[in-house]
Amino acid sequence: MTTVLRRHFPKLSPCPKCRCQGWVKGGSSTGGDLQYRTCRGCGHGFKVSPIGVEVEDGRGGSVMVDWRTFSERA
Repeated sequence: MTTVLRRHFPKLSPCPKCRCQGWVKGGSSTGGDLQYRTCRGCGHGFKVSPIGVEVEDGRGGSVMVDWRTFSERA
């Protein structure tokens, strides 16, 4: 089961807010594929799915970006 989760959810680092490496898994927020994670370093909470991660858009909102885009931005 753990192997399947690792395949669907790539390694989560760095944090989209503080850029530290200390992400921890929270409880599932909506069930299914969307999960809620919290950063150990800054306490920032965000949602992740097998296709992407939620990041702040710089205008006070947030947007879901795909994993490839996220890892290129990191």
